[in-house]
Amino acid sequence: MTATQPSVFELFKAGRRFNYVVGVCDEEHGQKCPLFPGVTQRLSWSFPDPATFTGSHEEKLARVIEVRESLRARIESWLATLPGTGSTPRTTTRN
Repeated sequence: MTATQPSVFELFKAGRRFNYVVGVCDEEHGQKCPLFPGVTQRLSWSFPDPATFTGSHEEKLARVIEVRESLRARIESWLATLPGTGSTPRTTTRN
């Protein structure tokens, strides 16, 4: 059984606060990112939604990998701009 993710409102009611929220909604297909109350900075990065990919399994997988790598590069670039992170960003990779 898969655990459900808490809603933004549930996180807010629980006292969770975030300095940054990065929305990766696919603006090309009209997706709207949720709002997070109390966030210091919101970043909106539009990436294609893998659920919209068509073609063979191999073609879709190739596109998913492209999006993953683009997202990874964008995160690493952004992390390098944050104060106190030094020149080598720390990222966690899950394959």
